[in-house]
This record gives sequence, C-alpha cells and structure tokens, in this order.
Amino acid sequence: DFYISINWDNIRDGYKQVFKIDEDYNRTSQTPYDYLSILHYPGYAYARNNSLNTITSKFDLGKDALGYENIILSATDKLEISRMYECPVDKSIEDEYLVYIDKLFTEVIEKFKICIENSTRPDRDC
Repeated sequence: DFYISINWDNIRDGYKQVFKIDEDYNRTSQTPYDYLSILHYPGYAYARNNSLNTITSKFDLGKDALGYENIILSATDKLEISRMYECPVDKSIEDEYLVYIDKLFTEVIEKFKICIENSTRPDRDC
C-alpha cells in the first residue's frame, strides 16, 4: 500500500482478513486516503504484542495520525458524509479538509522526492 505498512507478523490469529484491501469497494467521494478517519484502525489494532504496531504510516503525520484515538470525525469523514447524504458542505468543513489535504500532499511529495534522489531504482522503490 502507498500510505501504510502492515506488520502481518504482529496480527492476532483470525484477524488478518480485516487488513486485506477490498478491491470491490467503490469510493465515490473522490477523497484521498484519510489517516485521521474515525473508521481507520489505530496503529496497534489486533496486535499480538501491543508494544508493536500492526499499522504504520509511511508518512510522518504526527503521533495521532492513525485512526480513532481522538474519537472525532476527521475533515474527510465530514465531507464524505455530507456528499453521501447530499447535504450542503459547510465552509468550515471545506477549510478543515483543505488544510489536511495540503499537509498530506506536502508530506507525500517530499517523501517521494527523497526516495527518488536516494534510490538506484526509483521505478521499483518509490
């Protein structure tokens, strides 16, 4: 996955299927991957050893960058719900969403540049 790494060896027996990507899932909201979504598992979800993460972000977005530890809707959650129910989107939701997207893409672009600069095979490694 481009956004996260899964530590398969640290997942409890019987729970690996919850980490598999559902290829049939159709995202109609056209929003990017949301680390902060209330629906995202936290880093230690279903861990055999709670001192090791099962999910790790590939981008440094801060200590609260994975899932529902804050137990609040993310800006993307709010936008997706508004779109799903065809509600008007409040300007504050749009502003909050744009701040998140700006931070995410800035981080992704910087990591990609570093990868390309330091790799002998950027087509494979990055």
